[in-house]
Amino acid sequence: MSAPSLHIRGVKIHRHLLKYMFPQVINGEIDTNKFLNASRNFIQIIDKFGKVFIPLKYDMQNNIEKLSQRYNANKSSHASLQSLILSENNTEKNSVTAEALLWLTRELRMIQVLFDKIVTAERNNNYTEDLTSKINESYDEVMFGHTVGKIHPHMFANSIVFGRKHPGR
Repeated sequence: MSAPSLHIRGVKIHRHLLKYMFPQVINGEIDTNKFLNASRNFIQIIDKFGKVFIPLKYDMQNNIEKLSQRYNANKSSHASLQSLILSENNTEKNSVTAEALLWLTRELRMIQVLFDKIVTAERNNNYTEDLTSKINESYDEVMFGHTVGKIHPHMFANSIVFGRKHPGR
């Protein structure tokens, strides 16, 4: 028996996938708790790709933790991502929360671009199990020029090479 589904914007969505959906923007704001939960759940998808994405996964978890700590400090006044950033901007010199959110959104965007490239290749009958070029393209498209002090390109590239040579690890 298949899982019940519902339609969102004309697209059939199975209920078990709803936890992976990110919250909608309502009145120009994004619910912090829903965003953090969707981000945590999304990491479960990344786990399915094996060890190649471990550096990205750990960095994402670190950024989620930074945002969670700030959110948990005052849930009522940090109900939206915007209020979370604005409260820090008004009180602190170093914007740890804004930086964590910036990097988390870049990392999520990189994975989105990668998935788009995989789907496009499949639709064009150009699918290959070797995702190295698509990972590199996605990384370059989203992260290139933003990697100082974060995910080092060579470290990420080395993890891709390792993953290709040792797919079961």
